[in-house]
Amino acid sequence: MEENQVVVVGDGWAALGAVGFLGGSGVPVRWIAGGFPRFLAPLPSFSSGPGLEAWKDLVSHLGLEVGQAEEGSFLREFKNKAFREASWTKLSESEARITRMNESLWCPETRFVPSFESRFEKDPVELEEGIRQSIAKFAHVQRREGVSVKDFLIEKGHAKGVILDSGETVSGSHVFYADRAVSIGGHAGFRHREPFGALQILFVHEQAIGGLGQNLGGILTQEGLQEAFFAPVTKESGDEFQRHVFGYFSADGKRSIWTLFLTAEETEDNHEITKKLRRIKQVLDRMFTGPSWLPEGKESFQATILDEQVRLIEKAVFVKGESPEEPVTLSKIHGLFFLTDAYGPSSAMHQASMTVGRISSMSFPSSCPSP
Repeated sequence: MEENQVVVVGDGWAALGAVGFLGGSGVPVRWIAGGFPRFLAPLPSFSSGPGLEAWKDLVSHLGLEVGQAEEGSFLREFKNKAFREASWTKLSESEARITRMNESLWCPETRFVPSFESRFEKDPVELEEGIRQSIAKFAHVQRREGVSVKDFLIEKGHAKGVILDSGETVSGSHVFYADRAVSIGGHAGFRHREPFGALQILFVHEQAIGGLGQNLGGILTQEGLQEAFFAPVTKESGDEFQRHVFGYFSADGKRSIWTLFLTAEETEDNHEITKKLRRIKQVLDRMFTGPSWLPEGKESFQATILDEQVRLIEKAVFVKGESPEEPVTLSKIHGLFFLTDAYGPSSAMHQASMTVGRISSMSFPSSCPSP
């Protein structure tokens, strides 16, 4: 089995895609989840193009029903006490949209905001959970948690597995390295790309937000919020850029996810993290007010919260370089592929699809989807 099994390192979108494509084709996989918290998609939409097609391929490959992807404008900006479509969505040309977006947003934010959007009926968290549940049913996919990779196992110029911190080796015919750690010397494919971090808050709401689930005369007022939202955070003394809070609600309005991007230095400063958490909550209290958003008897967004979970994601996004258009490899080591989530979920899944398609045509009799 070790002769044909593949080692996948990481627990984000690229790793999930690699495991899903391989496992769904019957290829044995040793999945080393790593020790980093998962980064949840900051927005419910994907970039239209090859990345979206890769997500479609994966859910189809695993036999999941997620509905058709719908194109549209799903992002709403909170400005002057009102919500409106993001300014770049009014432009028809891709280059013009990207230029306007780069003028309006902080650099790390642009990596996760699609210029042209598509989304499934299910939001990315629900979609990802369905994929993970499908993979968990594969007996030939063995997942390891709570362990980290120290180095690669190289024999005669070919990757033959990984070496864990414990000294244990996990063997395979190929290695997909999709973890966020950039300390391993072999991770040369993504050096000098200046990683930034992200702060995420997951809220569970006592009642649905935005009228969801509330009946007026026996009629459901809304079926679900398809839109995402963003708003500026008050600039602090010395800030050279305007940053924003991004987020969206689950279909039933009882869960929401909010993201604020951080510099590398801020991710190491507990005082800064605490301050940013407070500012996220202040922004949300400004955005969602009044009876059109808040359940009866609630005077603020914060009053609706039943539970919250905070995630600090280091090295979540690269502000330099471009998203890989082909598998990233090292010229002197064969069978070792580097993937990254740092350009967003669409890019990550496209990388997984391309890389699996590359090795499946050379090494495995099973039919994996082509990129």
